[in-house]
This record gives sequence, C-alpha cells and structure tokens, in this order.
Amino acid sequence: MNSAFEHMSSESSSATCCWKRAWKRGVACLLAGFFVCIASGVGAQTEAPSKSASLLAAVDEFVQLMRGDPELAVDLMMSAEASIRFEAGGAMVPVALRYFSHGIIPFTQPLDGDVALIGFYHPWSDVILLSEWRLSDPQRWMIVDCELVPADFIREGGEPPYDLLPRWRRPGLSKLPPEAVIKATDEAAASFDAVFRDARPGVWRDEIHALHTPEMLAVGSALAVRRLRDVISTLTLLKQRGRPTHLGRSLQELLTQALDSGLETMDSKTGISSGVKALPRKTWEHAQLLAVAPLADGAFVFLTAPGTRSCFISGCFQDGKEGARLLRMDLLSLEDLPTPQTAK
Repeated sequence: MNSAFEHMSSESSSATCCWKRAWKRGVACLLAGFFVCIASGVGAQTEAPSKSASLLAAVDEFVQLMRGDPELAVDLMMSAEASIRFEAGGAMVPVALRYFSHGIIPFTQPLDGDVALIGFYHPWSDVILLSEWRLSDPQRWMIVDCELVPADFIREGGEPPYDLLPRWRRPGLSKLPPEAVIKATDEAAASFDAVFRDARPGVWRDEIHALHTPEMLAVGSALAVRRLRDVISTLTLLKQRGRPTHLGRSLQELLTQALDSGLETMDSKTGISSGVKALPRKTWEHAQLLAVAPLADGAFVFLTAPGTRSCFISGCFQDGKEGARLLRMDLLSLEDLPTPQTAK
C-alpha cells in the first residue's frame, strides 16, 4: 500500500492534468449551474437568460430534484413519453436514483439551438443516462427522450461481451483507484463526443446500433441496474450486522472530527491535503458516500464534496491491529471549467 502511494505522489502532477482532461467536457453543467442561476438573476428585469444559461440551470435543477425526490424530478422535467421509457428501461428504486444523482458528471452535445443531448455519466457504476433536452415553452427545457445504459454503449456501441465490473474497477487502467476513475471518465467523455458529434435531433439513437436492438437494449438496461446495485453494495464494507466495521468506524471518527474541530490538527504523518483541511463544515455535513474500493490491506473511500468547485474526496485507509488507519486524503478539484454551448 505504501509503495502504491509513493507512486501516486510521484505522479501527482500528471494525475492533476488527467483530472482536468477527464472532466473538461460538459461537467460545468453540474458544477456551474448554481453560479449560472446567480449570474442570470443579475439584470433579469431587462434581459432574459440565454439558451445556454437556461439549459445549465435546467440541468442543475433536474440533478437537485433527483437528489431530493426522484419521482418529482421525473414528473416535472420529463415528457410523458420520456418518463415511460425511463421507468421501463431503468426501473430503479428512489434510493438508487438518489445515489446515482450524487455522483454524475453531465456531458453536453448541442444538436441545434433548441435541442441538446446530455449524458449523465456515473463513473462509479460506469452507467450513463442519455437524455435529449428540448426547449419547449420560453426558457423551459424538458427531457423528451432518454435511455439508461452501461457506458459500454458509447465506448463499444453496446456490442458484447459485457463486463459486470465498471470500467475503473477492471484490470489495466491503473493500480490506484482514483487514477482509474480519472481514466475511465476521460474515456467516457471522449467516446460521448465522438459518437454524438454529428447526431441530429430526434434521431441521435441512430448513432448506436444497440439502441435500436430490443434484445441488446434489454440486456444493457439490466446491466446498468446491476452495476448500480453492485457499487451500492460495496458500501456495506463500512457496516455489517448493524455495526460499523473497522473501516466504517475510522471514517466516522474522521467525519466527526471534521465537523467538530476540523482536520487542521490531524497527525502530520497523515497525508491530508491542504484543500481537504480547508473544506467548510457544510461540506462535511452534506458529503455523500460514493464507493468503496477494497485493496489487499485496506481500501479507498470516495465521497462527494458539495458546496465547492471540487468534485470528490478520496481517502485511503490501511488495515492495522487497532483498526483502519487513514494514510491519505485528497481533494480532487477542477479548474478552468468551460461553459458549454447549446447551439452549433
């Protein structure tokens, strides 16, 4: 484990560049939505928000609704046809939809001035919700078509063989889970761009043969739900039979300290980045667990970092005689976020 972290430290600058590359396509939809709402409110009496700004706001609204009440999000922001397809294809319970919405990265592909394709990518399960958005009423965007599928559908066109493991958990990407997530996200973003670059409104499904093949689509939808269920099940590594495991207890103690007194006084031998130490209390109050990646002698734990421009918190714990010990915790942040366009 320690040798792995020496490797991670030596490649920190290259990993940072990889982070930015992985997220540069469309992630601003999720993170900048709040700021767009504020910006569009200034001078709202004299000028209506642009289509780009209104799309950003709508995407952010949809994500926030999904986190609180998935059924309400579907009712308010999907057409009748889209909601039927979504429920028939995904058939996920609200708890899974809430979990999904906390870890997604929106990829954006404009189709024309009033239509855009948004891919809500969830790297932890390697599942993507493909959604067509249309501007119907003035400044009101709605989802008119959607499909929940494994990200294999955009990487390999949905062709078998299929793998139960999400991309970042498969051998070959990286021995370090955070770096594997980076590379998997980068692949998904590049594939989304390549597949849908020339897509047209209403017929974007033509770009992926599997989306027109009922048998392959049924298998893909089932696999998407299975992957989500499996990654949620990894969270049981924090609690078993109603009691916290060593890992769960160590994480809970860390979160308690972050809320009560902050992490500035943590043992200097613990590699907590300055960015993590500077996180406000509100972030720790609302942080959500995303995934646990077990290792031979410990585990990586991933959490959200709400209320910041940072995307995730990554912590590595090592098993010991007295329980799990935190070795390293990093804030995986983004800079220079672009503003996606909604018209070609």
